[in-house]
Amino acid sequence: MKITYKAGSDELTEKKSRFIADVFPLHSEEEAPAILESVKKKYWDARHHVYAYICGENQKIARFSDDGEPQGTGGRPVLELLKNEEMTNTLIIVTRYFGGTLLGTGGLTRAYGGAAALGLKASGTAEVRTGVRVELGMDYAQAGKAEHLIRTMDMVVLGNEYGAGVTMKILSSVEVFSAFREKLNEITGASHTEIVSDPLKYYVSDDGAVHFIT
Repeated sequence: MKITYKAGSDELTEKKSRFIADVFPLHSEEEAPAILESVKKKYWDARHHVYAYICGENQKIARFSDDGEPQGTGGRPVLELLKNEEMTNTLIIVTRYFGGTLLGTGGLTRAYGGAAALGLKASGTAEVRTGVRVELGMDYAQAGKAEHLIRTMDMVVLGNEYGAGVTMKILSSVEVFSAFREKLNEITGASHTEIVSDPLKYYVSDDGAVHFIT
């Protein structure tokens, strides 16, 4: 699954109607009404505030509203976008300023879905992974080979500590670490030490920072 960790906004214009998409992180369903109300106040003179959100593991909670648009033309395409992108913990509100020309059901569906896609692209999203945090201890002669191995595998380097030996801190999926451990044993002769955490959820933001989800 993917989450939104940073709000974003974008818009499109279709036959003089403006469709403004605001995207927000949503940690629980209870947060949605207050966010929606703030957007309505911001665009107080707009005709429609269509929205959709998904939150919880496995997209457990999903809601949408057409807010007066023909049934299925507003909130549903926004919700379908969230589902297709495998998003959770995300709220998208698309505000419409009517431009004087009717768009028809097909036009509305494309416009709301298109604006939502632009808004989602403008926000910060990341894949949520399940992995383990590992501390590896070894001597300096082994560390260089271990670092090369880490770079060839899908792991996140959290940092190293240097003393009598090297302590390497990494973050890895369970499956990748299992394969890594076998190769590392060959390098070190199974002489290294390791401390492995319980499985935990995390994501990496676009600036490379690691964030753990509790």
